[in-house]
Amino acid sequence: MAFTARTRETIRTALLAALTTRYAAAGKTLAVEYGSDAYWMADVLAVELLQLESAAEALSHEILPDESIELLDRHAAVYAIIRRVPVSAVLVVAVTGTPSTTPAIPANSKMSSPSGALFTCQDASVVLDGSGDGTITVVADEGGSASTLAFGTTLTWVSTPAGLDPTGLVASITTAGEDEETDEELRTRLLDRLRQRPASGNAEDWRDWVEQCDGIAEAYVYQRLFPGAVSGETLGCVTVVAVGPAQGDAVLNSRVVGSTRCNQIEDFINGTRDESGAVITDGIQLRPVTMATADFEVTNLVPTTQNITCAIKNSGRFPFPFTGTMTENGSSATTLVVTGDHTAKNGKRALVKVGTGFIRGGYQAVDLVGGTYNGGTNKTTWTITTLLGTPVAASLVYPAPANWDAIRTAIFALLDSLGPRDTPALQRYPTEDVRGRATLYLSAIAATLQAVPGLVTVSITTPGTDQTPANAKMVIELAELLITEIP
Repeated sequence: MAFTARTRETIRTALLAALTTRYAAAGKTLAVEYGSDAYWMADVLAVELLQLESAAEALSHEILPDESIELLDRHAAVYAIIRRVPVSAVLVVAVTGTPSTTPAIPANSKMSSPSGALFTCQDASVVLDGSGDGTITVVADEGGSASTLAFGTTLTWVSTPAGLDPTGLVASITTAGEDEETDEELRTRLLDRLRQRPASGNAEDWRDWVEQCDGIAEAYVYQRLFPGAVSGETLGCVTVVAVGPAQGDAVLNSRVVGSTRCNQIEDFINGTRDESGAVITDGIQLRPVTMATADFEVTNLVPTTQNITCAIKNSGRFPFPFTGTMTENGSSATTLVVTGDHTAKNGKRALVKVGTGFIRGGYQAVDLVGGTYNGGTNKTTWTITTLLGTPVAASLVYPAPANWDAIRTAIFALLDSLGPRDTPALQRYPTEDVRGRATLYLSAIAATLQAVPGLVTVSITTPGTDQTPANAKMVIELAELLITEIP
């Protein structure tokens, strides 16, 4: 039980009681009422003792890492666990300029995001094709998850290189940004290490080795699973699935690490690379000396896609902007064209299907402003410069509920929490009851949506039943996300 400091009043009362008892034992009476010499002496001593007891109470919480705050990093360092530092996002940016040229880019040229975050260009020049299009790579000046920008985000040159236009668009994410590890995240890793102590290559050892590597958020260890297999048991073999940071709002699934990075992690375990993937000559072989290199594998998740379609009822504070749907009819990358006269929907917000290659979930919420109707063609046209892609032909356009953004964030977090499926022999570590359930439960979808502000009732259309990946190492990945209104 942790030591608990007494209050100043309790200490003073205890001191006076002790003094009174001592005087009484000597046949004397001590004046201890308010204002007496004994009272003020005990009061002053109580202040000093309170400070000592408060310090003792604080130290009692630092003895073990489960409550430690000030000494948490020291506890972790004793067990060779270092707090993970922020990771800066690496983005591929599509730029334009003079066709068929190769503009030079001065060293340390920077681009700025809409929020003011700076990104440093890594290229000395860029090759522009006959249409004036090219790509460059930029790295965020400051690490953290906020440095990961969504597909299509506009970046502006701080000083535009000659031959290039002032802005570019995020085309893809090479490395997702990561926040510095929090106290609770570090504490969880440390307690996991203490509860399942590494011992010459046990499951916790393998998980810890892989999670030490940059860009890896989680690792799932399959004990006795031969490299490349999805079932069966082979003693002396280990397969580890490396998982990157949560995908969040990104188009590309950052949780799928990629084979190149997995190979680098294998080299780290063999002692020929460091945690970042750089080649080294003084590394330490981590795998047991009794295990051959061919008997272990670090691999990535194998995604299997799943649509989620739900009908909801919102409270009056989070209304749907209109009822019914519209049908796309001849849109472009900057215009939304629908069949019929829908100019009454000007000023409303709608869900437009642009596809999962342009936005996670496939549907983009856009504001309908300045729409015009052509009676001859029976079409309404809106100019929307923020479209991330061309609306899918003949797709339906739905009203966007007022809590659409919160719904997306909640569903994304649910999918990002899923882990890979176990084998029939139950070889996965950590097990599903500890972390990373593989099955997408309808009850989990419903509970996730019910927690969104304003949402009252939910009815799940797709999937129709709980979904479990077919094989080990497979994980469910979100395809399309559509939310409609319960009539």
